[in-house]
Amino acid sequence: MHLKKINVNLFLLFIFWFTIVNRAQSTSHLSEKVFDDRQVAIIEIEIEAQYLDYLFNPDNAQSDSLFPCTVHFRNVFFDTTIANVGFRLRGNTSRNAQKKSFKLSFNTFEKGRKFATLEKLNLNGEHNDPSIIRSKLCWDFFRKIDLHGSQAAHAALYINGAYYGLYV
Repeated sequence: MHLKKINVNLFLLFIFWFTIVNRAQSTSHLSEKVFDDRQVAIIEIEIEAQYLDYLFNPDNAQSDSLFPCTVHFRNVFFDTTIANVGFRLRGNTSRNAQKKSFKLSFNTFEKGRKFATLEKLNLNGEHNDPSIIRSKLCWDFFRKIDLHGSQAAHAALYINGAYYGLYV
């Protein structure tokens, strides 16, 4: 079992190396600039404490209620603040994990609004992956070989000034 785990890790390392070495840094589409991975993006969310308390209350773990927040997104291409963005928990079993995953909806409270052509942005906590890289490597690999794969990049998440961790 241990040898199998090592082989899987070596395979993932090879995919990572292959992706980095051969990937063209194309930023021709605006949404691709959101997922540029030359540096870790910073996402700062400001939300009323009562809404955050509601989201983290175990009794509300399955709620899909969206609450208004302000998002500040910063990476190589952007340094922008967007007010009145929908914010909620996402996932199924991850809703009960210590590190939550979240969804940002740019058009919930302002119909038709987008951020860099995106209507929504998922912030995956990767609670089952201590390396916080497996899903990103997989999606990058799929895109590299022209299969459908989600766009992904790492981001440091802050909520009301508190660091919540590295997200994909």
